[in-house]
Amino acid sequence: MHDKAAQTKEAIMPDKDATKSALSPLKWVAGGTPTNYNMLIFRTLNRELGLPNANSDHLAALFRDKLMPVRSWWLKRAPGAWKQFKNAVEHKKLGAPGVVNFVDARTKWFDQVVDEAITQHAIKQVVIIAAGYDTRSYRFAAKHPGVKFFEVDLPHASRKKQQLVKELLQPESSFPHPIYIAADLSTTSLANALVHATPTNGSTASTHTPAHTPAGNSNRELSSTGSFTAAVQASFDPLVPTLFTLEGLIYYLPEGAVQQLFASILSLAAPGSRVAFDLLDKQVLLAAVPPPAGYKVTAKSVAYKGEPFLSGIGSSKEAVTAFLQTATVLADGTTAAAAAVAGHATMASGPTSTVPDKAAVAAAQSESDGVCLGASGAASNGSQQQQQKKFQVVEHLGPRDMLARQLPHVTWDDKVPPILSFYSFAHATVVV
Repeated sequence: MHDKAAQTKEAIMPDKDATKSALSPLKWVAGGTPTNYNMLIFRTLNRELGLPNANSDHLAALFRDKLMPVRSWWLKRAPGAWKQFKNAVEHKKLGAPGVVNFVDARTKWFDQVVDEAITQHAIKQVVIIAAGYDTRSYRFAAKHPGVKFFEVDLPHASRKKQQLVKELLQPESSFPHPIYIAADLSTTSLANALVHATPTNGSTASTHTPAHTPAGNSNRELSSTGSFTAAVQASFDPLVPTLFTLEGLIYYLPEGAVQQLFASILSLAAPGSRVAFDLLDKQVLLAAVPPPAGYKVTAKSVAYKGEPFLSGIGSSKEAVTAFLQTATVLADGTTAAAAAVAGHATMASGPTSTVPDKAAVAAAQSESDGVCLGASGAASNGSQQQQQKKFQVVEHLGPRDMLARQLPHVTWDDKVPPILSFYSFAHATVVV
């Protein structure tokens, strides 16, 4: 979002209005830059400062330098600029103390979740929702060639990401590209976006080229407005356990949309699938408790960019479990829709064909549409033998736990926590 603003507001000095504002340090370091641009800077800060236990995302700096050349030039060449930048954005009264450690620890945690899902839980598909400038597809795919990565994002964001990757991450043999899903999840469900996607030529989401793009090729982009047969070719398999990641996303969505998103994940996910996300403390959002250090500035900063906080979840494991219960669905693990996508439905040319016949496609489309859920999180797929799928929380980390786990060299301070204390982290698996 706000790409034009990012191009025109890369100022490295505060303007007059900004110096009069209580948010002047934040406006100085962030300006009109989109949130995902700022996250690139925050993600690389501790690494640039040579601090211990920093995250291992070595690609973020490439994206940062390409997207913000002026600011990157200043940060890398002005004496002490990295430290000045961090001090400004984490000013105890006018900034958000702990924001850099928060992004650093969050990056490490999601990296760990992806790695453990693949190496310990036999996950063969990873879906990164609202991917932005996430680099995990490119860092992990080369190490795990048997795993498929999907990046879901808005069409314009997906196109920009692909162009950036094309320019910076070559050869593809070293940085395998994911399958790009161009979809607006405010108008379509995730299940619909993945299952009903149409392969395009990788240039724009509106191209709708019907030709099949082999799984090993680059620039694979899918639009969410096409045929079910094309989705079979795109090879997302709802019968295969999948990891879904939602990093820095759900608190920017209305509560109903968050419920619908999790219900859509559950409707699509095979047993053994996993979902990982970070969340904003609902009590803080509703001002039911005194605001923690840095919250007011953070909330005003994202609202200033047109990206206000809209939803929260209770910060305890019990509250997260209760929230996820709203996404409980009745679904059979081998629905016609899933079977058709996996190639197990009636085939037009016998058991070795990869294209379902028209009857199977029609039935699968109807079946799949039936489990694209609304905010209530409940639907039936029409199977005679239904099983109840649900999320089971396997990990919940508060800010203090996250700091101890990911940045053990940093000492906790109750007065001014060294990591943003109004976020927590949850990791759940799909069980029946």
